[in-house]
Amino acid sequence: MRKAKTLGALLIASALVVLVLSGWPPSSVVLWGSVAVAVIGVYLLSSAPVVRPLSANEIAIASFCTGLSAVIGFFPPFFQVPWMMKIDLVALPWVLCWMTIGTFPALMSALLSVPVVGFLEPFGAGGWVGGISKFLASVWTFLIPAMVVRLGVDKDEVLSNSKVWLLSVALIAVSRSAFMTAFNYYVAIPWYYGIRIDAFIEWLDGGLGLLKLAIPVSGLTLFILEMSVWNSIQAVVEFWAAVLLYRALRGRLQMKR
Repeated sequence: MRKAKTLGALLIASALVVLVLSGWPPSSVVLWGSVAVAVIGVYLLSSAPVVRPLSANEIAIASFCTGLSAVIGFFPPFFQVPWMMKIDLVALPWVLCWMTIGTFPALMSALLSVPVVGFLEPFGAGGWVGGISKFLASVWTFLIPAMVVRLGVDKDEVLSNSKVWLLSVALIAVSRSAFMTAFNYYVAIPWYYGIRIDAFIEWLDGGLGLLKLAIPVSGLTLFILEMSVWNSIQAVVEFWAAVLLYRALRGRLQMKR
């Protein structure tokens, strides 16, 4: 446990050092690489798991989930809002990986999927920005229930008890919505897409925001609603689909965790 915490602290420190030495603003690859390393570091530091080599079966499942995520990305999304966010199942395999063999393999599967999600998907991939945005948005779908389990709730309760399931979904939706609203406002839209945030909000007011058709809001309120509602819907779709599929395949997928 102490080794895991030490490794986590080193990863976070190394990510910060790389950012400082690269100058400001850093390149996309440096920024997102540092973010990925820091996320792993925070996970190790906060949960302090016993670090052990993955078994052959675990490696096979994590690799399969990585490939499956890439394949799903080549299918059209269920829905896409005018400002390009998609409702899809690209992150479904990451959540299944957590349900089957645990958090760390799911985290590795998600990170390995980022280049494919960002560069090869035919439906608005978005490069590093798109890939890492998908990772940062959907990682909550398994990190939040993993934290619930760490607090003492049995994993089967999270996946089968309706009250615990609904609580997990609510926490995922709130975490994802809050994080992605801030991320898009301060980083993705103005920095990497090169669009002034006030100009983007004007576009939402001018028809880019679908919710304006049903709710008489505008400006920053509309921006927050657009980010929160669609991210919440995506969170529910991902977790709900993963739970249903896991229940259907439990006998074949279940392993000693």
